[in-house]
Amino acid sequence: MLSITTLPSSTQHDPTIVTGSPVQRALVEQWLWITFLLLCFLDTAWLAVTSLTLSSNSWWMLIRLLPFAMLCMWGSVRLNRWPRFKLLCEGSLFMTVAWPALRLLNHLTMTTGLPLADIQLAAADNMMGFDWITYLGLLDRAPTLLGIMDFLYTSLSIYVAAFFIIVALFSREPLMACREFISIFFLSALTFSLVGSFFPALSAATHYAPLPEFNHFDPHIGAYHLDHLVALRTDIDHRLNLANMPGLVTFPSFHTAIGIIAIYCCRSMPLLLALSLLLNSLMIASTPLFGAHYLIDIIGGTFIAIAIIALYRIGSRLPVHIPPIDDRAPATNSY
Repeated sequence: MLSITTLPSSTQHDPTIVTGSPVQRALVEQWLWITFLLLCFLDTAWLAVTSLTLSSNSWWMLIRLLPFAMLCMWGSVRLNRWPRFKLLCEGSLFMTVAWPALRLLNHLTMTTGLPLADIQLAAADNMMGFDWITYLGLLDRAPTLLGIMDFLYTSLSIYVAAFFIIVALFSREPLMACREFISIFFLSALTFSLVGSFFPALSAATHYAPLPEFNHFDPHIGAYHLDHLVALRTDIDHRLNLANMPGLVTFPSFHTAIGIIAIYCCRSMPLLLALSLLLNSLMIASTPLFGAHYLIDIIGGTFIAIAIIALYRIGSRLPVHIPPIDDRAPATNSY
């Protein structure tokens, strides 16, 4: 029999407050799955009303993801005795299916033909007294640091996956920590794609060309996405390749948001928080070079990430209805 703590009269009959309950909210909550399905509908509708198509490589990539997704689905159902590994499976399943849909939306939103915003973004930097070329010159004096920055910036997918694994395995409250990381990450990726569609830009490296020569890097290294962006803006019959979709959002900086989110989600783990502060600060500092970002992109990414975190915290405090529990049901492992 379950032990139910006696509650004050004002809450004694409140079905949302149950002590000793084996029932828990899912890692990926229903509203997040609904948002994902709406995202898929938007992607599909966009493809249907335009002449854009997915390449054959895209379909093969999705097929190759199926075994991993099915393994994660199995683990989500069968690993109840190992709750942390169950969390890994649940989170990995959602991220595996959500990431291609998010990347596709990012590329689709760059086909609107809105005017490029490079001039306005550079003007904002000038108002703040930020000199992009001078900043690159400072980085050129630290070749060892450049190697670390390069790895942190270009390994975003690996970085996100590794961070999620660490949180799931070592957090004191893994369910809460993993849920907020996945939710905030997904909402941020969706928000940044939508906001970024109104500020399409080539890159700071392109805007400030011709650039001086540097000793330790090619200053155009962060403009790796240009071919994709130009093709989406000029070729109405462009074939999209899900296996090769670099991020196209200049303003706001999504890498900056990931850094802010990672730092926030480490707040209950002091050692990991210290390491996260160091690594993510370096990643954010690398965005002007390796992402060819303007300073205003970083500022915008910071503010939007903080706003999404704040909204999530407010939403997570809203009461959640838990259905009545049959006290004859056997208890299950908790997180």
